[in-house]
Amino acid sequence: RDRLAALFKRRLALPLAVVVGLAIGVFSADRQHDAQAVRAERAIALLHATVDPDTAFPDPGTRLTRVRLMNLGPLPLNLESMQLVAPGFEPQREHRYGERTLGAGRMTPVSLEIGPAQCTVAAEQDVATLDPSVVAGVRTVDGTLHEIRLPIPDARLIMLHQGDCGPPGAGTDVFL
Repeated sequence: RDRLAALFKRRLALPLAVVVGLAIGVFSADRQHDAQAVRAERAIALLHATVDPDTAFPDPGTRLTRVRLMNLGPLPLNLESMQLVAPGFEPQREHRYGERTLGAGRMTPVSLEIGPAQCTVAAEQDVATLDPSVVAGVRTVDGTLHEIRLPIPDARLIMLHQGDCGPPGAGTDVFL
């Protein structure tokens, strides 16, 4: 009986060692994969932007619009710059921020300048057919700077353009 138990232990020892070795390898690979996922997560920048519907457009007496910027990612981001890119309008300066952190799942309002309208037929077509966007410069936790272009469709820019330039077709292009 002891001899049978010793034989059984020897035959079982090798497959048991293989199973234990495989289990350790799987756990080790999972830990490596988790470490890679954490490193990748630290470089993710997921943002969403909308025009703030609760404010006048543009703010009375100014050429500003307010945009809500939301961090959809799992980690905080440092907001370094923002700029409104509005077809049919002169580009405005890029707004630079010092220490402006946007926490995970948090939203922040950002006021951006709207440039003077370009009163040409081409600009009139651009403002009617191309969506404006904001370009956000954000730094992720790993230190990488990302420049992200976010569309912010808003028909109110068409009305602002028409207010600056007159009714459609009143552009200053001259065709001979």
